[in-house]
Amino acid sequence: MSIEYELVDESDPDPLGKLPARKSTHGRQQIGRVGAAITWWTNDTESEYQTLSLHPSCSVYQAEMYALYRAVAMVKASREKVVNILSDSRSSLELLEQREQDIH
Repeated sequence: MSIEYELVDESDPDPLGKLPARKSTHGRQQIGRVGAAITWWTNDTESEYQTLSLHPSCSVYQAEMYALYRAVAMVKASREKVVNILSDSRSSLELLEQREQDIH
């Protein structure tokens, strides 16, 4: 498995339209609640949606990392050969990329 990330070009009117199967993750914190969500899209159709609840002491960063972990687990369990995981957590993606470089 390889880990790479890139910024989506905001000037492209449909940056996601060119992607095959993809997952999106999001972490969120509200008063007393922390959670994350994962969506699975294939051919512009949402086929799966999961919400994840975390302990209230968790941070948004931890929620983002957990969502990415769960998304990777879902991809590994799928039959898809190429999946793009989308996240707005640059710090989480940078940590994963650094971890990948440390292993090699």
